[in-house]
Amino acid sequence: MNGWTIRPGRPGDGAGLASLHVAGGKDYLELDPMRFRIPDEDGLAEWLDEDLATSGGSWVCFVAEEDGRIVGQVEARLLQPMDSARYQLIHALGQVRGEVNSLGVLKSHRRRGIGRALMQQAERWLADRGAVVIELDTLARSPESVPFYEAIGYRPRSIVFERRT
Repeated sequence: MNGWTIRPGRPGDGAGLASLHVAGGKDYLELDPMRFRIPDEDGLAEWLDEDLATSGGSWVCFVAEEDGRIVGQVEARLLQPMDSARYQLIHALGQVRGEVNSLGVLKSHRRRGIGRALMQQAERWLADRGAVVIELDTLARSPESVPFYEAIGYRPRSIVFERRT
């Protein structure tokens, strides 16, 4: 027994997700302080609860819970075929696609299979709704997320450039 369970996120999970979100912000702030910041905690839990009330249609949130505490989350959404797909170069733009918007696991709970289980749940949800490909992005310099995504079968497909002005 692993001690944790995966379930759909729901209103009321906002406080746990806010705590996870702030912890993740601190991790990313260490990696790239020019890009990331600690989110404003005032009203964050309420904002997340409002958002969770819309989960289940074109997007979903799954949480990992252990002893009543949220220790991980994944958010995914469906992307419908583009109306202009026949004019596009990328084949998948004419198909239903999935996108993983975020994945987070508390540092204290990493390397226990939680991230993998959350991703499997999101992938299953997307595939059951017709997604033929799943896309995500992560910080290229992340020493944890890049190897994790590669280990579960994701491959880099493009490089996003940025220039500060």
